[in-house]
Amino acid sequence: MRGLCVSGGGSKGAKGAGYIAGLKSIGINWNKYSGTSVGALIVPMVAAELDYDLRQLMCRTSDKDVWKVDPFKKKFLGSAFSWLRGWLKTGHSLGDFSGLRNLIDINFSEQNYVKISSISKEIYLCMAGDDGSIMYIDNNVDYEFFKDAMYASSSPPVFSQGIEIDGVKYFDGGIRDHVPVQPLIDCGCTEIDIIVHRTEFPKPNKVENVLDAASFLLSSLLYDVSYSDIMVSKLQAKGKDVKLNIYYAEAETGNSFSFDPVQMTKWYREGYLDAIATKKTIYKLKQDDKAEFIQGIVPNSLKKFQS
Repeated sequence: MRGLCVSGGGSKGAKGAGYIAGLKSIGINWNKYSGTSVGALIVPMVAAELDYDLRQLMCRTSDKDVWKVDPFKKKFLGSAFSWLRGWLKTGHSLGDFSGLRNLIDINFSEQNYVKISSISKEIYLCMAGDDGSIMYIDNNVDYEFFKDAMYASSSPPVFSQGIEIDGVKYFDGGIRDHVPVQPLIDCGCTEIDIIVHRTEFPKPNKVENVLDAASFLLSSLLYDVSYSDIMVSKLQAKGKDVKLNIYYAEAETGNSFSFDPVQMTKWYREGYLDAIATKKTIYKLKQDDKAEFIQGIVPNSLKKFQS
């Protein structure tokens, strides 16, 4: 049984989506899925076989589509006004990210949701509560609630309002579980492909306001969290004889909460080509007896072996 786990990463999800398309093109498919943050947007669409729709979502989404109140205005007065608007509207955030909920409604229909169960696929979405809890939502819940979970898991605290369930506000699951492999191990997967979104050295191009600094801090913390999650996952998988294939979808960005269709289209293409090149590299290495790769990890140092 094979699973797909997709980490958080904001706009870097475009590269991960391209990577997944590349893996599918070489014959890899899954029946169990888990995702957090942007991964919670990606995996339901992959499970429902909405390849074209996912590509359109990742390559055409802009700031104005997701931000009803954009906290990352370039000029100070614009930023300050946006922060005030966000605070007055929500009471606890400096922006309004609810445009994303509209995108989910448009791109993920109830028919798509029903299809996932009809072809016996399972999905787990991770959300982090403001009480310190972690909630994993599967696709055995009401359709509207599942869409709420997709949105909450993708909603960064400070910048967005999240959703409230039984008095607890839930936000981006990546804060607590950036690489949610455990649900796939628990449900019996024997092989798991993991897409990890990251920048090699997360840093802003230029800090122009306090939220740019907050974005940089959050990205840096998530980088460390993802590393720890991967180390723990390897130990868990080893104990249960589960094979992990880890793929790093790296994209250089100073702010992963900024959505530029031109840049994201480029990342999608790069991710697709990287997946194809990874497969070719592993094959060539095995053919040439240079090394044995059983986990699908191809370091940059081995690019010279690509055919």
